[in-house]
Amino acid sequence: VLYRSTDNGYTHKEETVPVIGMPELAKENRPWSKKGACQAHVYHITRKPHDDSLFAAVNVKFKSDAKDRSIVIHSIDRGKTWNYLSTVAFDLTKGTKVRREGISEPELLVLPNGDILCFMRTGGNYNNQYTPLYMSRSQDDGKTWSHADPIADLGVYPKACLMTNGVIAVVYGRPGDWLMFSLDQGETWVGHFCFHKGPEPNDCGNYDCIEEIAPDTLLVTYGRTDPNDCMKSEILGTYITVKPK
Repeated sequence: VLYRSTDNGYTHKEETVPVIGMPELAKENRPWSKKGACQAHVYHITRKPHDDSLFAAVNVKFKSDAKDRSIVIHSIDRGKTWNYLSTVAFDLTKGTKVRREGISEPELLVLPNGDILCFMRTGGNYNNQYTPLYMSRSQDDGKTWSHADPIADLGVYPKACLMTNGVIAVVYGRPGDWLMFSLDQGETWVGHFCFHKGPEPNDCGNYDCIEEIAPDTLLVTYGRTDPNDCMKSEILGTYITVKPK
């Protein structure tokens, strides 16, 4: 299912779109899904650097997978049809010590030189059971990807922003809400810090968003849970000034 807006987001219509060439998916049996259903969750759609076609980052399980993997699908007709393009990263290890959940919740960021970065979750909860946040890079329009390497010791639902001053900012969470930065187009990461840490919410804790709203100024949005009632949360926005030295 795809939702399309032709009026800058004021209204939208639902479409059913085909994904061509997708390998067979595993049948799921999770509490939130229909028993025996096959699922693929799209986390981010972005434009290709050169020809304005579209990429979508998706996490799925192929039939042979025990854990989630992150893949990319591609559209050249403004999202009417999609083709499976590549796997970014997958995990065939057993157990939960290395990557608790596999490779999931992918976030794409296209750089000015054409490189595409993909940030990915591997697991995290509120009981100090978490595994690192990973990143992979493509230098050929998403056809192939570098070995996925950890860039933070925890993290779910990463969201990335390339600022006009050249800094890459990534927000991620659980436990807590965190920011990190790269001054060299994603080669190294600095400044990992927790800007908010509250009680465990009922659902979707520490799923944050980030945008640059003015030169050197980020707006980071996050949830804050009532310490006396985990069913009550509010969404906050914090302005953060970021300038490279």
